[in-house]
Amino acid sequence: MVAHVKRHAEAHYNKGWDVVVETYTDDEIAEVIAGCKTPRGAIRVMGQQVKLLNEREREIKSFIW
Repeated sequence: MVAHVKRHAEAHYNKGWDVVVETYTDDEIAEVIAGCKTPRGAIRVMGQQVKLLNEREREIKSFIW
């Protein structure tokens, strides 16, 4: 499952998934997707994490600029 998430992250690097490629270890990805039964489900769960992190980044940048 981790490999599927990593491939998806690399393919969608410029769409916010760079955070996964650049900062998540395999173990951290596995922790986030624990309990997922399918690659699609794992990508969806990781995508929720990506969305949250990107929202936080935008919020922080709005205070800086």
